[in-house]
Amino acid sequence: MKRLLVVVAVVVLAGGLVAGAVVYTQGRNEFTQAQADLLVRWAKVEAKVKADEARWKSDPLIAPKPGGDAGPVLFQRVNGLTDGLSHSPPPRASITPAHLAQLKEWGTAWPGHAAEVDFATTDLEWLRTIASFGFWDVEGPDSPLTKEPMSASEPVVGFADLIPIAKIRLLQGLSQGDAREAAKEVRALARLCLTSEHLIGAAVGVSLLGSELHAFEAAQRRGHDTTGWVPIAADDAEALRRLVWFAAVPFSVLATGPLAQLEPPVGACLGLREGLWARHVLWSRSADQFADSQARLVSSLERSSCRLQRTRAQWLEPSTDIDLAREVPFGSTWPVRRYLMYRGMVLASPDWLSHYDDDGHAAP
Repeated sequence: MKRLLVVVAVVVLAGGLVAGAVVYTQGRNEFTQAQADLLVRWAKVEAKVKADEARWKSDPLIAPKPGGDAGPVLFQRVNGLTDGLSHSPPPRASITPAHLAQLKEWGTAWPGHAAEVDFATTDLEWLRTIASFGFWDVEGPDSPLTKEPMSASEPVVGFADLIPIAKIRLLQGLSQGDAREAAKEVRALARLCLTSEHLIGAAVGVSLLGSELHAFEAAQRRGHDTTGWVPIAADDAEALRRLVWFAAVPFSVLATGPLAQLEPPVGACLGLREGLWARHVLWSRSADQFADSQARLVSSLERSSCRLQRTRAQWLEPSTDIDLAREVPFGSTWPVRRYLMYRGMVLASPDWLSHYDDDGHAAP
């Protein structure tokens, strides 16, 4: 009987080891395949990405300039930390809930409703001051993010609060018969977002450029004087939008070979931030399989001129907020942990490259 029990135990153990090896191998193969697929897709769109980079890499709109940090002003006007898009006016509100409701009702037709806005209830004078600032440091000493630990559920700066504020300011200009000063202020706001070294911040910056263009078109339809007002063309703004999202691709854990050696001339700092954030919250430094990838990002950070003060200070510390392997039953078993680590990296890697399709335009 004892012999039988021993035999059964050996069989069960062997079966478990085989099953574990299969699970581990499956996870590793899925991860390797995802890396290979990304390289193939990159080869197809490389020329299109480089064409977009040629348009934008030397444009002063995306580069910091002397003048200091706009954070002390902007953090008073947006929700310092939010779990997503804001649905109410931020602290020291520039606009009211009524304005937000109107913009929501009007949708894309908002430029045609300048006569319906009550500008007496707005506080937009502060926009006149922002052009003098050089950049917006969302990880600097004046940022509410500074005191927040890195985690997968970390709050987001309320960049999106600026979109309705900009639209109301542009409507104010249109209602006065000359929106050129309003456009300058919105362009300055877009530049500060684009220099925030933050993916969402830069995406909002591109959106603000679109709002300016829509106001310009409305001004022309009304016969307003637009002399000297040159908005960013829709195609150019779309190219910048694609580049903003692409900037994270070379710093992804899925990037290998020539793709992993890229340092994008547009958005490198925000891409590096995304890559380091993912490595910080999704696995421990003990994940030796990713040591080379991690070392590459460390080297990029050390060489870079990016501010990223919070990222520099925190990224090396292993996270306790997420452990993909320990959050499931039996996660401590080695094969399951390794499978979840590999599978988690595939699932947790956004498809940044999807913003390029076969025609070089934004994917739907």
